Amino acid sequence: MDFKPCKNPCPECPYRKSSTPGYLGGNDPKEYAKALHLDTVVPCHMRSEYDEDGTVDVVAVCPGHLMAQKRVCKRTEHPEAKAAWDQKAYEANRDDILGFDFYDHHGV
Repeated sequence: MDFKPCKNPCPECPYRKSSTPGYLGGNDPKEYAKALHLDTVVPCHMRSEYDEDGTVDVVAVCPGHLMAQKRVCKRTEHPEAKAAWDQKAYEANRDDILGFDFYDHHGV
């Protein structure tokens, strides 16, 4: 599996303040909330690439997730997350990202 960082969160990113409350594309909001506190990367739901059998082939690292982790004071040790942060391209979007307010926004 390959990893690649995205430069900006998708307009539909569930970690954006402007995201539709409670909508996570059929995924469990609790899993997204739990990921805020784990050393993991969340694949971008719009830009990741999948094999024919549905497994992730290329993980586009979700910048919304990484910024949300920062807003909840989570320092990640995941090597791919650290590599994505090295781009420093996320600062322009940081005010549009949910932190602890993710829970209320999505009803978790």
